[in-house]
Amino acid sequence: MGLAFGWLGPLALIGWLALRPPIEPVIKTLDDYTDPADALETAVRLDSQGDWDASIELYRYVAERWPDQMPYAFACIREIHAKQGHAGLN
Repeated sequence: MGLAFGWLGPLALIGWLALRPPIEPVIKTLDDYTDPADALETAVRLDSQGDWDASIELYRYVAERWPDQMPYAFACIREIHAKQGHAGLN
């Protein structure tokens, strides 16, 4: 019985990862963001999905539109660039 759960657990996880729907941003255009927190939340979600280019674009927009968020946005961009480097995408 324990062996069956040992095999089914990873199989279920792989199935869930393959079949889960992607998280789509609620706001479609950058100009629609009126609050930096909403834009940053979407950027984080895009990053966690692996949509790094869209996440970087949104972080750059946040840094330009809300200069007080610039240090955080650029730190996040550097982290994404590091992930891309580790994945061999840079």
